[in-house]
Amino acid sequence: MKSIWFLLLLLLSGFTSAYARNADSLLSAGLDRYQQGDFSAALELFHASERLALAAGDKPALVLVYRNLGNAYSQLGQVIPALQAYQKSVGIAEETGDLRAAARSIGNIGALYEEQKDFNNALEYILRAEQIAKETGDSALLADCANNKGIVYEQQQKYPEALAAYQQALRVYEGIGNIERIGLTLNNMGIVYKFLGDYNRSIAHYQRSLKMAELSNNKFIAAANLNNIGNVYALQRDYARAIAYNKRSLQIAQEIKALNIIIEAYNSLAEAHAEAGDYRQAYHFYREYSFARDSFINTERTEQIAELQTRYETEKKEKEIATLRQKEQLYQLHLARQQLVLERRNYQVAIISVALVLLALLGYLFYSRQRLKQKQLREKAVLDTEYRERLRIARDVHDDLGSGLSRISLMAELAGQKTNGVQASDRELQQIARISKGLVDNMRDLIWALDPEHASLDHLAARIREFCGDYLEENGIAARFDIPEDLPEIRVSRELLRNVFLTVKEAVHNAVKHAKAQSVHIRLHGAHGQLEISVADDGTGFEADKITEPGNGLRNMRQRIETLNGSHELVTTPGTGTVIRIRIPLPPPAVPQTSK
Repeated sequence: MKSIWFLLLLLLSGFTSAYARNADSLLSAGLDRYQQGDFSAALELFHASERLALAAGDKPALVLVYRNLGNAYSQLGQVIPALQAYQKSVGIAEETGDLRAAARSIGNIGALYEEQKDFNNALEYILRAEQIAKETGDSALLADCANNKGIVYEQQQKYPEALAAYQQALRVYEGIGNIERIGLTLNNMGIVYKFLGDYNRSIAHYQRSLKMAELSNNKFIAAANLNNIGNVYALQRDYARAIAYNKRSLQIAQEIKALNIIIEAYNSLAEAHAEAGDYRQAYHFYREYSFARDSFINTERTEQIAELQTRYETEKKEKEIATLRQKEQLYQLHLARQQLVLERRNYQVAIISVALVLLALLGYLFYSRQRLKQKQLREKAVLDTEYRERLRIARDVHDDLGSGLSRISLMAELAGQKTNGVQASDRELQQIARISKGLVDNMRDLIWALDPEHASLDHLAARIREFCGDYLEENGIAARFDIPEDLPEIRVSRELLRNVFLTVKEAVHNAVKHAKAQSVHIRLHGAHGQLEISVADDGTGFEADKITEPGNGLRNMRQRIETLNGSHELVTTPGTGTVIRIRIPLPPPAVPQTSK
């Protein structure tokens, strides 16, 4: 009888070992596919390995399987399944006491939040992983954490901190000979140098990273590098070369279904074609970019991520509570003979349970009420913003068009009356034409400011150059511009677009109509989070100290800039001309990044 049981145990052990070996084989094959950038095939192999590991009860293998499942889902742009897989990996690793494995999956969760632009949660998880890496002496994991911190710092425009973090990671990767990670870090350093304006060093790092990606057959990093190289060539106005690199990147990204790289490649191609003047192709790629981006990041999925993370933390707490309850039950059994004490304790536990239930109910009611209140506040804010915008548009139309139309009507009536006796003068008819043209120009400016496609720094600079050049030329005044061609790609609000343009327009108008200027110098620079504009003329100037009540023009310019939290400065003296300077804070440019 014993021999039969022994044989059964041997057979069972053999089957379990076979399951474990097959699971490891499938996991290894999946990793090969992942390294080649074939994430869909890798995903299927990882799931097959998961089934075998579950059947064998191999928890260490499951920790690796779920982490790699998370990586594959993340590269395919499927954030929710990726987060679920990472959480399973962390839970099993903590259960088995494998802190290093748990820390690696925690770091991957931080990278996932970074991809969703949730930098606070990203840094929280990265620092948690870094602390465990320090405690366990895992230098490779410390390098991964430094690399991911560099990505977060880079997107927060903390470029010195980002470079320091990347260099720390690169030293470790070069020491252990990790070619793939060396390539990834060189790519990230190239991005920082691009933002710092050092394009030659940027391309050099990208090219080194591309060689590493080719050596390790990592198509994902190769696609990212090709797109980044194209972007730098676009900044150098070599659009043909930029488009060629971007297309190579898009082809590889589509082949491996790397959605985040596909999004970046579409955006780069749209911008490069637009700069090259091929607006048809630019429109085509911008539409593709919009569809891909909307499928990758949306509000609903952000809420799902938050809900999933809350559920995970809740389940973790429930496990801890269950463990505490088990210990409590053992303790009560140990004191079973002390009946009186046991009854009293049960009575206390019941009271505490009721109190906890009541507290939980009150907390839920409070939370629900606060959530409803916040929703109502958000809706009210949207309505208030819409109302103010409509009111502003109505006021502008009334001020700009109402007064002009009234003047045209009056002058036309006077001209008609004069035809009974004396023919209307050419001067009056020219004045009617001038006012009509002014109204058309004002309407054009209003429509331009309302168009959301113009809400960017480069469009604002182009409109200022166009208006000032035409207006000054019409009035026989020399125009000199100091406006960079490579302004940063920054989206601005319609309020900033409108107020800044109208302020510059008023300043140039004053130089033409009042200063008797011979030339006007317009300077515009936008960098380091600040827009600076100056309008200087060589006209007659005036004594600013003697003006106690500035006219509507000067007052309106100051008020427009102050509504943007900016500063307005007027410098003038008789005979030396007038200078008007404005400074306005700018929002930072968005920079998509990816790292695991």
